[in-house]
Amino acid sequence: MLLHAAPLPVPPHPCRPQVIEMLKFAWIQFLATFVVIYFLFYWLQLFIFRYRLVSTRAVSDVQPKTQRF
Repeated sequence: MLLHAAPLPVPPHPCRPQVIEMLKFAWIQFLATFVVIYFLFYWLQLFIFRYRLVSTRAVSDVQPKTQRF
């Protein structure tokens, strides 16, 4: 049995979203973009230091520093 749905009426003017809806949408977009960029930078940093593309050195702060005046 086929049911025929009546078409929905189109409002005469377009609906504008409220400020809170726009902020929610913007927050979701920001969070999604941040997660992607964070993991890209994390992977890039891991790659650079794992394959020693940048020279680094470890400095120990165990010994007290001498004051040079």
